[in-house]
Amino acid sequence: MTVVVTVPDVADASEVVETRKGFVTGLSESYGAGRRYAATLVAYFRTCGFGEQWLTMAHDTKGHAGDAMRDERDALYADLRSAGHTNPSVKWKQIKGYAVDLLKAESGEADESDAESDADSNGKRETRPIQVRMLDDLKALYKMCKREKLKLTPQQNEAHTYITSALNSLGVDVSML
Repeated sequence: MTVVVTVPDVADASEVVETRKGFVTGLSESYGAGRRYAATLVAYFRTCGFGEQWLTMAHDTKGHAGDAMRDERDALYADLRSAGHTNPSVKWKQIKGYAVDLLKAESGEADESDAESDADSNGKRETRPIQVRMLDDLKALYKMCKREKLKLTPQQNEAHTYITSALNSLGVDVSML
């Protein structure tokens, strides 16, 4: 399920509180609540004149922008703790990640990651050949099944047989793995 969330033009403190509460109460129920909260925060900090600097500032940054970021972060932490969460900093990091994703999408720099791509040191994307990908994935599956051999269900054991056969057909001597 994909939830499309866009950053509103403006947001006030009441909208931030409303989406924060929706995020905290809907963590297990409402997919997309975190993205809506992040979008509202982006709009709110823009409305306040702080732009996107709240995403990268240190926790002890001085000034109005730092105070505004800390006030919101602390309010989220308090709400999460009252809802029984023991590590709210993870959720704050998640919200900031959603905000970065929204900003990239807004500017047209959306992440074009592909499961078959790896980034090299120059930042360029290079597609792995299918042969390499198949070998890597099948070897990883074979080794995992081999480690868990005594715990495999009959269906998993049969799948392991097919994985072994696939590796053999690709020219891999499984006795060497």
